[in-house]
Amino acid sequence: MARKAGADYKPLMTEAAVRRLLAGEPVTITAIADEFEVSKPLVHFYFGNLDGLLEAAWESLFMAFVDNDTADVAKLGDSVDWEGLNDLVAQVFSPAR
Repeated sequence: MARKAGADYKPLMTEAAVRRLLAGEPVTITAIADEFEVSKPLVHFYFGNLDGLLEAAWESLFMAFVDNDTADVAKLGDSVDWEGLNDLVAQVFSPAR
């Protein structure tokens, strides 16, 4: 990805780290810096270190699950679809997740 002038790189770098996690690729400061054609110190500026980058990526993934789960609960909230609610609870707490 080419460097974008005036871009706020933190969310972009977080998204890149999430993509790498989901693809089973290693997440490193160097990989993220290379993807955005920026220096490694800039990645460190946003995240402090690799742990900070990974924490941001995992938090983003977790919050996506929470947002989806909240939307699903809202859909079932006014219904008496107990089977659907049971399925949702099983999905939310599934070890496969």
